[in-house]
Parts: sequence; structure tokens; C-alpha cells
Amino acid sequence: MKEKIIAFLKGSAVLTLANICTKAINFFLLPLYTKYLTPEQLGVSDSITTITSLIFPLLVLGLDSAYSAFYFDEDSKEYKHKVFSSIMTILMVTSMLPIIGIFFSKNISILIFDRETYYMIIIIALLSMCCNLWYLPFSLFLRVENRMTAFAVINATASVLMIVFNVITVSILKMGEAALIISTLAVNIIMLIFYVVISKHWPSPRDFDKNLSKKMLKYSAPLVPMVVSTWILTTSSRVILLNLLGEESVGLYGIGARFVNIINVFTNSIYMAYTTFAFSTKDEENSKEVYVVILDIMNCALTIIVSTVCMFSKEITEIMTDERYFGAYILLPGLLFAQLFYAANTIVGYGLSFQKKSNLMLLCVTVSAVISIILNFAFIPKFGVVAASITAWIGYGVMVIMTNYFSQKVYECPYNMKKLMLCNAIPLIIIYFSLIYISFIGRLIIEILMFAGILLVYNRTLRKVCIVIKNFIRER
Repeated sequence: MKEKIIAFLKGSAVLTLANICTKAINFFLLPLYTKYLTPEQLGVSDSITTITSLIFPLLVLGLDSAYSAFYFDEDSKEYKHKVFSSIMTILMVTSMLPIIGIFFSKNISILIFDRETYYMIIIIALLSMCCNLWYLPFSLFLRVENRMTAFAVINATASVLMIVFNVITVSILKMGEAALIISTLAVNIIMLIFYVVISKHWPSPRDFDKNLSKKMLKYSAPLVPMVVSTWILTTSSRVILLNLLGEESVGLYGIGARFVNIINVFTNSIYMAYTTFAFSTKDEENSKEVYVVILDIMNCALTIIVSTVCMFSKEITEIMTDERYFGAYILLPGLLFAQLFYAANTIVGYGLSFQKKSNLMLLCVTVSAVISIILNFAFIPKFGVVAASITAWIGYGVMVIMTNYFSQKVYECPYNMKKLMLCNAIPLIIIYFSLIYISFIGRLIIEILMFAGILLVYNRTLRKVCIVIKNFIRER
């Protein structure tokens, strides 16, 4: 167990460092993006990205989750290569659909924007999607093999290139609404090449296993409608905003959503390293106790980061964006605290993944998505963009509560859910009140008090971790 924990921590650290370097640079380029792209242009770009974010996971068919769920069932190279080759073959077939969609790009543009003006951007987005489908199995292979350094190097390189391409297309070539999508295509092509070369792992038609493919698809089938529900929960707000309030509101919401990358720097790194660790230790002694500590430490750290950013979101937004986007500051608390729920949901949901209960995962996301979309339609017309951020928080909150409930039924694990919920809701309420009524100095004092309060709440867990670290250092 110790060796696996160390491997998990190393993997998380490597990925976090890589993400911090690249995401930080991209975050600090926000003033550039908001200077050269109007809210309408950013809204068009984000609307196309929102639609492709639904289509892509539908084409994946949930096989990204099936990869890790089946990869560890047998400890032989032949079996593992069959998993890789079977998934790669299926994704090569599904990638034909975006290629066919290219011939209907004008129709798609009319469907989304009521005009065919943006059909070329849609073609670029569809080609980018194909590249993403083709390199996905290679990236999953590196992750399940715990080759996190190679994975991190590829993603860090891709992120740097994305930043460079974005600067060129946005500020030098001034490509407007097409700029960010063209950059994405260029980077996806490069990532495909990198993954193929570095993984040194190529699918073989002979290793395509029909029976294994059926088992994986049977497992992943409920995940396909779950993709739709997840998309509704995470991004349907933009579609509703586009139809009710127009492109400008989507652009404003998009700026708020981009601050979510601050949290994704940490959560994505943890998820990628945690999958291999969780599946390989689920039957070991004391594994559940370790899972609880990981969730507590993650939530403690992220709550401190999120509360700090949100408490000073007004000042941060004014520094980081053009004045046309200053109003986005009020969106940050709802969007960022929603990500805390999402982060927790991923960890507590592994119990359902262990038992391959994808139908229950579907139920949790679907109920949350329905609640979110009802609230969006009810409150966006009256309260505007800010309503979309609050409904996101409510939707994710419902999801983590339901996921934990069902996960405990099949794989009991004593997560501190009451503590997690209180440490999310109370700071959020305090921050909203502070942003409206309290001055900067007052908010600074309140943030210091909240910081101390969060540490006090997680005091017992933090002391345990300190003891473990001391013992580990002594043993070394």
C-alpha cells in the first residue's frame, strides 16, 4: 500500500506542477483575450465548443471509463493489449461521424446561430474532434500504466503550444471567433503525434476482441445517456443563455467559467493519478481510511483556494479582464464552489465504479441535470447570467449527495459528507454577502477568519497526515 500511495502522490505532484505552469500562463493571458475578442465573438467560440463538448463524449461511448474498469481485470500483457486495441478500433469507427458532419456544416451553423456564417469554424471543430478521438486511447494507456511523467510532459507541451497559438491567432492574426478553435485543432494534431511516438504502443487488428468489446460496451452503455445528462448539468446553461439572452451573455459566462481552470489545475491532476491508485488498492487493508483522508485533504485545500479567489473576485476580474467583462466577478462563487462538489463527487463515486454500477451513476447525474435545467429556465429570464452559476452549484450539490448515497450501498466508505457540505455552503453564503456589502479590508479580515475556520474543521485529518509524514521521513 505504501508504494502505491507514494506512486499516487508522485503522479499527482508531477501533473500538478505541469498544470500549474501552463494553466497559470494561460490564465494570465486573459487580459489579452478579452482585449481582442468581444463578448459576442467569445460567445460564438464558446457556443461551438459547448456543442462539440456534447458530441465528443457521445462518440467516446463511455469507453474511457471502461478502459480503467476492465484494464485491471487480468494481469497479462495480452489481455491489456486487447483492451487497448478493442477500444481504439471502436473509436476509429465512431470518428467517421464528425467527418460526415463536415458535409452538413452549413446546416449545423444555421441550427445553432440561425445563419450559415460560421460553417468553416464548425468544420475546424469537427476535425479537431477526430484527432481527439484518435489520441484518447494512447493517453488512457499512459495513465493506467502510471506513466505520469510522460503524460504530464505531453500535456504541458501541448498547453504551452496552445498558449502560443492562441496569442498568434487572437492578437497577431486577429482571427476573431475562429482563433481559439483553430489553435485547438493545431494542438490536437501535435498531441496525436506525441502520444503515438512516446507511448510506443500501437493497436493491432488481430487483438480486437469481439466478446471483450461487447462486455465493455455493456458496461459503458449507461454512460452514454449519462454523458448527455452531464453535458446538461455542466454546459446547458450556455445554450439556454444563447437562446434567451444572446451571444454576449455566453461570452460573459465563459469568462467566469475560465476561472474554473484554477481548480482544475489540482483536481485533474488528482483524478488522473487517483484512478490507477484506487482500482489497484480497493481490496487492500485500510484502503477506505486512505480514501477518506484523500477526500478530506483535497476538499480542505480546494476550499481555501476557492474561498480566497471568490472573496476577491471583484478585484481579480478587474485586473485580469477588459472592462466589458467586469460583471463576470459575480459568477465566480457559484461556478467555483460547484467545482468543489464536482471534485468530491469524483472521489466518492469510485465505489460505484468499483462495482461497475454505471446505471446508478446515470441516475445521479440525470436527476441533477433535470433539476439544473428546470432552474435555469425558471431563473435566467429574471436574474440573468448569475442564475446560471447558482443553478450549477445546486445541480452539483444534488449530484454529490446522491452519488455518495448509492455508493455507500455498494461500497461502504466513511466519507465526512456533512463536513464537506457545510464547508461548501457556509463560505459561499458569506462570500456573496461580503461581495455585495463589505469593503476590501472587511473581506480580507473575513477571509482570514474563514481560513482559520476551515483548518480547525479539518484539524484531526491534518494532524493524522502530519504524523504519517513524520514517520515516513524517519523511515527514510
